Amino acid sequence: ERPLLLVCTDGKHDLCCGKLGRSIVSALRSDPQLDVAEVSHLGGHRLAANCLALASGELYGRIAAADAPALAESIRHGRVYLPRYRGRTGLDELAQVAEAAALSRFPNARQIRPGAPRGDGDARIVPVELRDDGVARRLAVRCVARIFEVYASCGDLAPEPRARWVAQERWHPDQRGSA
Repeated sequence: ERPLLLVCTDGKHDLCCGKLGRSIVSALRSDPQLDVAEVSHLGGHRLAANCLALASGELYGRIAAADAPALAESIRHGRVYLPRYRGRTGLDELAQVAEAAALSRFPNARQIRPGAPRGDGDARIVPVELRDDGVARRLAVRCVARIFEVYASCGDLAPEPRARWVAQERWHPDQRGSA
């Protein structure tokens, strides 16, 4: 009946999740309109503290105690909390990047549906359909792969190179609505 937030507090898998996750659990449990539970592993421990909002399937990372009130309010009202949004379960990385790019342009959007990507040299163009304040919109998001030096966990001594998709450009297709 209420949104459920699952917060990773698995200190055995990653010390950051154990330490940071528990402080987020405490901050979020102060909201009586949310159910909050500790879980053992959500993935992405390099993004601790992280949580999964159900039933929406939204993943959030690098949450600080200061984010808890705004995160809780967004979830209660069925909105995405963009500052800490990682993506939605069930979507691959490219679709998650395109969805987040569309949300950054239209933060009140609902019913966001990334489509099948098409090639554009080394880039991918992802069509995204959404509804923003009742208006149907179609966007095309150009994504490129970039190499980043990242720590897989807060306990790692050195970063390692990882390829990640990033939204390079967002644009609004022509007035006919084609993507």
